[in-house]
Order: sequence, then structure tokens, then C-alpha cells
Amino acid sequence: MVILSALLLVFSFSAQAAEPDIYDAYNAIFGVSSESGNIAVQSVPSDPELLQLTDGIDGQLEATDTQSDCFNGVPSPLSDLVKQLVQDVKDIVTDDLMEEVDAPQSVVNKAIAKSKELACAEIMLFVQVNKINADVNCIKRPQVIPPIHMQAIKFPGLAEYKSQIEEQIESYKKQLEQNPQNFTADSKIRSLTKDLNCLVNADFANFNCRYMHEKMFSRGKSSVQIEIQDRSGKWYEYKKLQTDFFSGKPGPKTQKGDLQTPEARFKLNSVNPTSNYFSAVHINYEAWNERNELLGDLNPTGVNKGGDIMLHGHAGSVGCLDMGNRGAPYVTALVDLSLKGGKVPEIDIFPTDMDSGVDEISTWPGYQQNAKFWAELKKRYWEKHGAKVNRSLKSVDEMIEEE
Repeated sequence: MVILSALLLVFSFSAQAAEPDIYDAYNAIFGVSSESGNIAVQSVPSDPELLQLTDGIDGQLEATDTQSDCFNGVPSPLSDLVKQLVQDVKDIVTDDLMEEVDAPQSVVNKAIAKSKELACAEIMLFVQVNKINADVNCIKRPQVIPPIHMQAIKFPGLAEYKSQIEEQIESYKKQLEQNPQNFTADSKIRSLTKDLNCLVNADFANFNCRYMHEKMFSRGKSSVQIEIQDRSGKWYEYKKLQTDFFSGKPGPKTQKGDLQTPEARFKLNSVNPTSNYFSAVHINYEAWNERNELLGDLNPTGVNKGGDIMLHGHAGSVGCLDMGNRGAPYVTALVDLSLKGGKVPEIDIFPTDMDSGVDEISTWPGYQQNAKFWAELKKRYWEKHGAKVNRSLKSVDEMIEEE
């Protein structure tokens, strides 16, 4: 392992010599999670100039321990630092780079490095403001963060969209009854009826249906909720990241090529800072044992069930969660810090908020076949974890926005 790491470091330095940059010193090496033995690609700083920069950030973090002045209950030095780090990430991942695929590695390295500082500072801010008893230390290298967990909600407000379309159709029907020559109302009814059929049947062979689903759910409306755990075992949602894009419809992934983003619980067992898609986190979708039980009658035999499901940057999706080029480095940073701390985090992927989601979705035409799957999903994961997460506290983004 020592020899392999040394060779990788030598190769990394030689490969990057053509484009000198202090962040090129974040060389990819291999580390092993103490909890599961899974191999995780991680990053470590070795450049003196870079260490000086991070020492400066450490000094700002240390100041938050001694200064107590607050604004709206938020420790000012720490909240100011978070705002600065948010801006730093935006300066690295500029608007021009938001849709860049295969961005320069030095830029990705900068984004991940800065996102580590941001993630730890945001957790510290959330913990301090809410007086949560959790382990967090942003001065140590690597930073210490509490256990993390993620929940992806693919179709928020599914029933609400359906009801809105149905109400609009009824409204235009009344207009048409009053005036049979109202061609605008007639056209709207036909258009909205197509949208309703797309919504409940999800006929993705139809381009308009795919576009409609993207517009209503995929683009920046589905989310990945990020949680931390205190020392007593309680979970708190401290941040929510909107996805750029995901593919598929409500329901489980059953085979390769079905374009489904799979629903269930999965380990986030490795990160790839050198992904072409602005860094990536691997969702261990290949671990099928428990998920096979959930699928029941839906479980196909003798088929290739696919793999390589990721949380990654801008690239669209054929089953992955596209977090965008600012969200991906943040998720990569969090998972990397967790793995370095010996903890393999997990993600629950749900079709919608499961408090009412099973009853809501399983009655729709074309979706009834998934009712048992969603019921098991709710019982095993939502009721045991998702429903117990404290979501009532202000997120770190809300704290900063209020200042």
C-alpha cells in the first residue's frame, strides 16, 4: 500500500507539472474506511502555500470560540466566514463553469477543498446556534464532522401538481360550456390533458412527456437533504441541496437501461475527485441483498440490473443524481470527510415525502404495481429514520439569508 501510494503521488505530480497550481497538490491517494473496509478515493494537502491558506481559515475558525457577539442569534464571526466561503465557492465554480463537463482538474480540486471548509463551517454554525451536542472540529486536519446521512426526494409535491392540472382542466371546461367557440379554452384542455396523462403514466417514449417531467420535477426541484447526528443519536437536517437533474419516474430501478434513479437505502462508499463530471460520489447500488427483498414480485431474474449510480456534477442523468457543479463538490467533500473519520454514510432515495406518499402515488394509473415496494420502503426506512429527523430548525442557508 505504501509503495502504491508513493507511485500514485509521483505520477500525480508528473502529470500535473504542465499546469502549475497550488491546488494541484491535492493528489488522489487511496484510503480505507475503518468501518467497512471499502476503498475510498480521498484527497490530502501537501503544498506549503496551500497549508498557509488553510491555516488562515483555521485562525478565523478559532476566533469563533472566543467571540460571542451575535446577530439574530447567529455567532457573527462564524456566519461571516460561512458567507465568505459560499462566495469563494462561487468564485471557483463561476457561472461559466456551471454547465462545464470535464472541467480542469485544478478547478475541481479547488472546489472540493473549499467545499470541505464550507461544509465544516456550516455544520459548526448549525451546531452552535442550536446548541446541539455533536462532534465537530474544523481546525483539525482532516476536519472532524458528526455522522452524516442524506435523503433524496425525487418528486416533491406530486399530488399537488396533479390537482392543479385537474383544476385547470375543469376551469377551461366551464369556459367552453359557456362559449363552445372558445378555441383557446379547447386548446388548453387538450394540452393540459396531455400533461395529466404524462404525469400519471410517465410515458417517456414521448419526448413531450420527458420534457414535462424535467420541467416540473427534475430541474432544481427535487432535493438531497443532508443530516447530522448528535451524540445522543438524534438526527437534524441542516442543509438542503437542489438537484440539477435526475432521470426516471416514481418507482424502483429493476434493470440496466431503464433510466431509473433507484429508490431504497444505499451506502455512499467512495468518492471520485477526478470524475469527468466535476467530482462524483458512488452510490453502492450494486449491494442488492436487502433491496431484493423490497422489490418482491418486481424483482426480475436473469437481467443486468446495472450499476455506476452516482451523485455527480453537471452531465444530465441516466439513473444518477446530477447535483450541479457547485453541489457535487460539496457532497464529495462531506462524504470524503466522513470516510476519513471511519464512517460510511448512507442515502435514502424516496419518490416523495413518505408521510403521505405511498397512499398518494400507489393509487395512480400505471403506478399501482409499485404499492408493495413503496409500503416496504416506508416501513423500513422512512418510519425508522426519515420521519424522526428534526426538520424544524432553521437551515444554515436560512440563517445566513436572514442577516
